[in-house]
Amino acid sequence: MEEILRAALAKTNIPFYNLRGNNKDETCIVYSLSEKPKSFCDDYEDLTAYKITVMLFCRSGLEKNKKIIKDALKSENIMINEIPEASISNMTEIISQSFICSYCFSNYKI
Repeated sequence: MEEILRAALAKTNIPFYNLRGNNKDETCIVYSLSEKPKSFCDDYEDLTAYKITVMLFCRSGLEKNKKIIKDALKSENIMINEIPEASISNMTEIISQSFICSYCFSNYKI
């Protein structure tokens, strides 16, 4: 799953990191993911559901970057469940915008 997510984020041309960003980037993406078995067949996990959190950090261009990220996630069939209200840090003036996503992966092999 992480390869699929990384492929989507690479399409944004925005630097991206797992769990922790880089303080040197004006704009960056930080992501995390969790997985949950969804279905079993003959004691075999045949369907896995992933919850993905993508965080955009930027000083400007929020709407443009949101569209870029949305398009990139959709291109890899990652479903966006919610895009909550953005927030801005009073200390750093950095805008943060989260994307709550999901992806189901079939482990079934023929």
